[in-house]
Amino acid sequence: MAKRTLVTFEAAFPDEAQWTENGSPLVPDGRGISLVLAEALKMDGLCTSGVSQHNFYGWAFDVLFPRNNVWCLLQQLGPWLLLIEERKHGFGSLLRNARFEGLEMVLRAIDRTLKGDTRFSLIRWFTKQGYESGCEDGADSP
Repeated sequence: MAKRTLVTFEAAFPDEAQWTENGSPLVPDGRGISLVLAEALKMDGLCTSGVSQHNFYGWAFDVLFPRNNVWCLLQQLGPWLLLIEERKHGFGSLLRNARFEGLEMVLRAIDRTLKGDTRFSLIRWFTKQGYESGCEDGADSP
């Protein structure tokens, strides 16, 4: 069964976007949201990388594990969209069918953070296929 690794939500944070003089995007909105999420994961005992700008449209960080990382990308497409992906490295990439529980830990921690902070609302979890098809309303949890 496909995992729900995409979450949409509304967030009450100040707009941080910066634009060039001709109106092109320079710095996307959402850095503060990404920092809050990464810090909450650290408080849950997980190790995260620093938050960095991802191209012109989002903010990304990794949750670090010995054999695999979990990559998180935040972007604003109407409601905020957080993509959460397992990224295998080293011997982990050779063990395709090996059970990796880090992804589940990250999904649960993000869900707790979003639901436990009043600045977040309208939280909906999706499978990649369900989100891309537009036919799914999403679920309450990952």
